[in-house]
Amino acid sequence: MIRPATADDLSLVRELWTAFNAEIPDEPWREDDLADDLAWLEQAIGDDIVLLADEDGLAVARRRGEQLGFLEVVYVRPDARGKRLASELVHEAASRLREAGAEVLELEVLASNTEARAIYERWGFKPVELTLAAPLAQLEQRLAPSEGP
Repeated sequence: MIRPATADDLSLVRELWTAFNAEIPDEPWREDDLADDLAWLEQAIGDDIVLLADEDGLAVARRRGEQLGFLEVVYVRPDARGKRLASELVHEAASRLREAGAEVLELEVLASNTEARAIYERWGFKPVELTLAAPLAQLEQRLAPSEGP
């Protein structure tokens, strides 16, 4: 059953967010912002769309402009996957955002998270922006002026 999280659910919301971050780690050069995220979640429960699928799943979404909704996270515990919980969570988040006037839903997904990317593409998401990274030492070496006549 999908339901909005309340202040009483804060510990569960934090637990699910932490599990997501542990399962899908960011690139090693990105600073860990988990503490900031956990602090933000308390405010999000009152201000944004924070949904729970019993004790097994979490979706957090919010408006980012007149037409844009943004899915901050959708996460389902590994032992609860395959039951359509993620699609139910995203469906409810999308419905709430549309009722609030949003017309488009965006999300970010790590390039390494191929399983999630395949699901999102099946749902109709398409790439809009691509973030690229290069280690500076290698970049400087590749871009160094060549010595020659």
